[in-house]
Amino acid sequence: MTHPAQRIAGLSAPPYARKEAKPMAKPAKPIQVPRAMSFSRGDAETALVLLEESDAGGRFIDALDVAHALAICARNIKRECEAACNGFSDGRGNWSEALEQESAKREERAKARALALLDQNFPGISLSMGGDPRGSCFYIKTPKSGKHNTWGGAESGWSVG
Repeated sequence: MTHPAQRIAGLSAPPYARKEAKPMAKPAKPIQVPRAMSFSRGDAETALVLLEESDAGGRFIDALDVAHALAICARNIKRECEAACNGFSDGRGNWSEALEQESAKREERAKARALALLDQNFPGISLSMGGDPRGSCFYIKTPKSGKHNTWGGAESGWSVG
């Protein structure tokens, strides 16, 4: 049954359905997100703390790169600390002195890299390190702002990783 207005106008379809449907456009290729856009919220917060505590200032994107690199160093150190807690077994239950020495070298390299990153990009910011795998590996000391993200308060500083 057609509507009376359609019969008067001589239309067989309702007025809103007269237009021909256009074919859908092909979806665009997904945008390739560059590495610089794949940071976590924690990296962004750490970058802001680095900029606030630094005397030299700097650009946010540079601070974000440093914060991300510090987080990677912290993860590496945490992994080595966990391995030290679990023991360095050769797979047969025997203690492996070689694995222990390799782990210690990797941990020292990661610590040196973290300190070099801060000295090169944000001189004057101090970093304290913890070796407990249950907690954070790095703490940025925040004497200017007093910001902290740990239960230790402003004395412990800003936790990285």
